[in-house]
Amino acid sequence: MNILADQKTNENIMSEINTTGEKKKKNGSLIALTTIVVVIGVLSIGVYFMTQARSGVEHVISKAEQKTQEQLAALATAKVSDLQPDGKLEELFKIGSTDTDTQRDNEAKSIAGKVVEWEMLVDEVTAHSDFYMIETAAGHNVGAFLDVYPRGKADRVKIEALKKGDSVKIRGYVSTVVMRKAVVSPAILVD
Repeated sequence: MNILADQKTNENIMSEINTTGEKKKKNGSLIALTTIVVVIGVLSIGVYFMTQARSGVEHVISKAEQKTQEQLAALATAKVSDLQPDGKLEELFKIGSTDTDTQRDNEAKSIAGKVVEWEMLVDEVTAHSDFYMIETAAGHNVGAFLDVYPRGKADRVKIEALKKGDSVKIRGYVSTVVMRKAVVSPAILVD
């Protein structure tokens, strides 16, 4: 009888092992499937947010480009301020000035948005996709970064022919001051 009882016990144990093995296989498959679904979900959410962020950046860029085009169109007839690159402005931003950072910051805020027409000496010219950045030398004038947008091939030829020390006359919007230099952007050449 013990042999029969032992055999029944062995059969029960084997049955439990098979059932447990099948349960483990089912659980393992369920875990793998759940992991795949979660990974796909996370990737989908990531792609969605990246698409939305890119769309937002493109919108901001588009708005900035539109504003630049509107400013360029207005420059031909814009009223020019009496702000000059020499005198007070040059004294305020030159190296060794007795003025403070607070005074320079206040002046930078007060000149932002003004339309200027300046003739300055070229120090460097750098080509960008749709404009040229002309850096001017400080000296008897405040130094400046001029973002000059050519209005045609003739402007491109003139700008690309500029050498250090040449004079360039522009009309543009003062946008800010960087490294003690006025940033005039956008700007156009004036004859």
